[in-house]
Amino acid sequence: MERAAAPLSAAYALLRRAEALLATGARRSEAARALRTAAETATAMGAAPFLDEIAGLARRARLDVVHAGDAVVTTRDDGPGPASRRAPELSSLTSREHEVLAVLAEGLSNRQIAQRLYISERTVAVHVSRVLAKTDTRSRTQAAALLQRVRARPSGSDRGPP
Repeated sequence: MERAAAPLSAAYALLRRAEALLATGARRSEAARALRTAAETATAMGAAPFLDEIAGLARRARLDVVHAGDAVVTTRDDGPGPASRRAPELSSLTSREHEVLAVLAEGLSNRQIAQRLYISERTVAVHVSRVLAKTDTRSRTQAAALLQRVRARPSGSDRGPP
């Protein structure tokens, strides 16, 4: 039992190392290598929830992480998010702007958003400004309310007659 836990413990340490490297803004390539190694271990051990955690960190940090079988765990996606497919008022947002809007809607400050998405506060401020301009909203509260309205809408097949 201990032998099986050792590789998983090492992979967990690599995940936390990558997280620390990303939090300090240092050595993104080293963080990506650590995540790839952790993903390979998680895949080999069939640890799907752990692999999901690795993929989540990689996605937030916008790193491509591929495991040994060349199957993509996560990729950068600059296309529109699922909300914009059913909401024309969000269709002009980039993928990263969707991420910023989603975190902004949780009520986080620019500093907290920056920490969550592993970007600088200045970059967050630019994204927030663009989100407000593109959604024609005047405040963070209005933008968050818009996102909540879009999320509350029924999807295509659930909609009744117009």
